[in-house]
Amino acid sequence: MLLKNRVGLITGNSRGIGAATARLIAEQDASVAVNYNNSKNAAIKLIDEIKSKGGNALSVKVDVTDFNQVKNMVRIVTEYFGAIDTFVINAGMKFRYAPFLEQEW
Repeated sequence: MLLKNRVGLITGNSRGIGAATARLIAEQDASVAVNYNNSKNAAIKLIDEIKSKGGNALSVKVDVTDFNQVKNMVRIVTEYFGAIDTFVINAGMKFRYAPFLEQEW
């Protein structure tokens, strides 16, 4: 249980690789925030699955290309679970190739 009592936030995790990552983090006994933009039903299904196995999960609808929405998502997750320990950027979006700290959000 490497992630016991930790908080994970994965963008774009209501389907595919993101959903698999959310399941894996939840299996390690971490709380998981499920971010989605268009796939509400898939996000709800994933949350229900994680909770049915005893996990702790939250879904947040956010367009990760909108800086203010991302700030709000971090605020919501932090208020609900506490400090975020693991952040996985998985959402498919177009952005210029540059180091993370040089990105223009």
